[in-house]
Amino acid sequence: MKTALLWFTTDLRLRDNETLVRTLAGSDQILPIYCLPPSDFAQTTFGFPKMGYFRARFLFEALHDLDQRLRAIGSGLMISMDPPEKAIPAFAKFFQAQSVYVKEPVGFEEIQVQQKVREALHSLGLEFETVATSTLYHEEDLPFSVSDLPDVFTQFRNKLEKHATVRSFIPAPARINSPIIPPLVLPEFSNFVIPTITLDPRRAFNFKGGERDA
Repeated sequence: MKTALLWFTTDLRLRDNETLVRTLAGSDQILPIYCLPPSDFAQTTFGFPKMGYFRARFLFEALHDLDQRLRAIGSGLMISMDPPEKAIPAFAKFFQAQSVYVKEPVGFEEIQVQQKVREALHSLGLEFETVATSTLYHEEDLPFSVSDLPDVFTQFRNKLEKHATVRSFIPAPARINSPIIPPLVLPEFSNFVIPTITLDPRRAFNFKGGERDA
């Protein structure tokens, strides 16, 4: 039986999730995991927190919703408080996974973290697959090569409107085969340097994280 780790980062949903589909296609069973290291909530060199109260609250709501949706189809979400370069190889080794799938990063710090994970997995002889999901159009669907990317946006837009199409929506899987995953336990905000903010009842919008509310 081929086992794969599905490392969630920002695509916290089941519908239209190409990384999830690719993981299911290449595996007999999968283990979804999300890393929540304290460093994500630390202060930057400029003295500001990397993640404030509203973003953290939205993230925790999205993780809770994702876990519920996964459990409804036979899986669940594992949470690790360790940095990804430590957590991902450890979980892969413990569950005897042969591969790890993750969304391809675009941010500077995220690329550095994934490189560390790649190197750690390579030392264990495990596969590391990234899936590009950050753009509306896939690179291979563009009507020109990336090296010939138009310098002017209007030219770029005109060529896409005439010669390119957006891929079809990917439905959520009906069933996911996973080992028994313990109930989700999210850490308390008090574990991090996140000052609690009282929500103003006059607010125009009450944004809530999670695929269901989205």
